[in-house]
Amino acid sequence: MVSETVILEVLADTPENSLGQVKVSATFIMRNLGDVAEQMAVRFPVGASEGWGNTPEITEMSISVDGKTVPTRAISGEDPNGMSDAVPWIEFDASFPPGVDVPIQASYVLEAAGDLPFVWFTYIFSTGAGWKGTIGSAVLFVRFPYE
Repeated sequence: MVSETVILEVLADTPENSLGQVKVSATFIMRNLGDVAEQMAVRFPVGASEGWGNTPEITEMSISVDGKTVPTRAISGEDPNGMSDAVPWIEFDASFPPGVDVPIQASYVLEAAGDLPFVWFTYIFSTGAGWKGTIGSAVLFVRFPYE
């Protein structure tokens, strides 16, 4: 992975019984370092244990590869937080020509965990833990609904 840029926009209005929500926009720049084109099913966790016995799932998931929205399939996989046997994931097909930067964009809504007034969004910071190899750079922006 060449780079990862994540923007979290804390939403001012959230549904009843919600601890809070963020709209997440993430861009991953991927580069195939080999000499041969690679075609693969890319996986993305859509749920992770939050440490309180629940596995909240992200909603409103949209994925695009190289600017084109792609269909996703529901699968099951390891909990990125390591607290549960299996959690929901999605996968989608992508091609990676050698030496070419391929942008993958994900956008979704994430529910807060915790107990008011102390809430958190652990999902964002734990899902990259299983990445094989280095991440060239990672940048996180947080936008709050107030000054």
